[in-house]
Amino acid sequence: MKTLRQVLVVMVIAVLIGGASHAVPPQYVGPLGNPDEPALRPYKALWQGTKAIVHRSVKSFVQGNAKIPVLGSAETFRGVRRGVIDCAEYTYRSMQGSRPPRGQEYKAPGSMNDAIENDLFLRNISDFAAGGAVLELTLGEELAAGAIGIWTAQKAADHYPVQHEDKREAREDHAKEVREARKGRREAAAKPARPESPVERAQRRYLGKRRVENKKPIGAGNLLELAR
Repeated sequence: MKTLRQVLVVMVIAVLIGGASHAVPPQYVGPLGNPDEPALRPYKALWQGTKAIVHRSVKSFVQGNAKIPVLGSAETFRGVRRGVIDCAEYTYRSMQGSRPPRGQEYKAPGSMNDAIENDLFLRNISDFAAGGAVLELTLGEELAAGAIGIWTAQKAADHYPVQHEDKREAREDHAKEVREARKGRREAAAKPARPESPVERAQRRYLGKRRVENKKPIGAGNLLELAR
């Protein structure tokens, strides 16, 4: 029942957000040729913020376990905090008429998170508060000891990692280079041998996987068979 109330509160807030949008002109045209609709910016920002929460949480989980396996998973709460703050910042700015993030822009930290990360006191307070808030929302009761334990695990992962930060970054850079090389090989293998015509491009966009591709160029092969 408590979860249902929380969902209803979020839905009501989302509906009210749209009415707070200012009447501002469109700033861009979408990939399908549709102009930007300013009244939908808060909803778009809320969706981008939701993706930011997931992205920050997963990234923090990976980084924490790279520092200290298992114990470093406590850094996930820090990722949740970063994502929630970015989500609130996106939504607030969109209510003021600003353009919400587009594409992969949600992966970059916002200005509020930058200010928190650069201030030692704010970072520690926000990390501790985020751990307690997540425990309270998920377990339904205040667990001060749990919040202290999460904060302590985060500090231990920050100051006493199993692997030095330079080695960790070198390994991550190497893994990124390997992924980009694999992506380049896949794109080269999937690249068509001849340029795609406008008709074929339209068929591919409209039909998708249902499109039957003719591998043989028109006019190639035995022309007598084509005349039958």
